[in-house]
Amino acid sequence: MCQFFSFIVTRSRLLYDLDDHSHTSILEKHGIEDKKSSPEFVRVELIPRVDLESNDINDFRFHVDQDFKPDWFNEIVEREACFKEYQKLLNENREAFLVSAVKQNGYAIKYIKNPSEKLQRLAVTQKGYAIQFIKNPSEKIQELAVSRNGYAIRYIKKPSEELKELAVKQDGCAIQYIKNPSEELQKLAVSGDGYAIKFIKNPSESLKRLAVKKYESAIKFINNPSEELQKLAVKQNGWAINFIKNPSKKIQKFAREQGQLPF
Repeated sequence: MCQFFSFIVTRSRLLYDLDDHSHTSILEKHGIEDKKSSPEFVRVELIPRVDLESNDINDFRFHVDQDFKPDWFNEIVEREACFKEYQKLLNENREAFLVSAVKQNGYAIKYIKNPSEKLQRLAVTQKGYAIQFIKNPSEKIQELAVSRNGYAIRYIKKPSEELKELAVKQDGCAIQYIKNPSEELQKLAVSGDGYAIKFIKNPSESLKRLAVKKYESAIKFINNPSEELQKLAVKQNGWAINFIKNPSKKIQKFAREQGQLPF
């Protein structure tokens, strides 16, 4: 996967695309075919270590993203040329440059000091998990991040009940990152994903039934399921018996009666 900031180095030019940092897209945009095993160009990336806006070349890692290098390619010279062009682009239109970075990869927000609300919004829209790199995100940013990825709630301190609900609606298994979830929240999680039962301590019998009704195979996450619960699972699908430890002969017989087993 290409990383920010990507360049195509040719013998006479540095090519890039603020709208797409994929080397393939840059080549296509400039009409360069990528079919030879020994191309007359080099794919490179200038990757920030800490601060995307640093004016120190040593704060960036220069990565050559291909094995073959033409004879004319000098890594030291091209590293300096790419950094100079990078700084030029950043200084000409800082906001557009930063927007480009975050749109391509939400995690780029990690390398931007004091990002604007707009940049934060773009980052979590692109990747909900990007919220882990934002200090003191607003409620709107938190909500946007969780709506994109329920698991993002793991990076939010003291989430509101509304936010917890949004998280498990987006992904039931996000409940694993919620401390002491209410019975109602547990029900909401399992209703969306029966496997969420795996992350609930001491679930009630009604919650176990709800999980198994959603996915019969969820019974594998339930310790010592009752015979009634086992029967419910195999009634939905006889193959569910494979997820029951030491099923009784009665349950085995019931599973065979479902007509879906080879024995």
